[in-house]
Amino acid sequence: MNLGSHDYQIMATEGYQSSGYSNVTIGTTGGGGGGGGGGGGGGGGGGGGGGGSCIATLQGGEQWSDRYNLYVTVTGSNNWVVTMNVPYPARIIATWNIQPTWPSSQVLIARPNGNGNNWGVTIQHNGNWTWPTVTCQAA
Repeated sequence: MNLGSHDYQIMATEGYQSSGYSNVTIGTTGGGGGGGGGGGGGGGGGGGGGGGSCIATLQGGEQWSDRYNLYVTVTGSNNWVVTMNVPYPARIIATWNIQPTWPSSQVLIARPNGNGNNWGVTIQHNGNWTWPTVTCQAA
């Protein structure tokens, strides 16, 4: 399977028995061509080129037997678009502090809702504890 060219690939997982917090930082810089997305059964969003940059940092939060919270902090821009690809069969069951859109059941597009750059999601893992992948693009 041809996956194309990659400058980098990052995957973070949070195991069932873990505790504490983990940070994953993902960002883009301006000027390049398309990119992006992938992961999970939902395929992926694409990125565009262009100016500006932002970084989306994931931090693990509360964890229960069937779900967990992820907190996201966006830096580098106050006007951003974060694409989150959730690996199947996990799914997002709640969001807060964003303006969400859903191009598919496994893909969340998050935009600021006027309340800052800190937001989060609750993920029902359905047996898959792998964290989503995210891309951040300054809008």
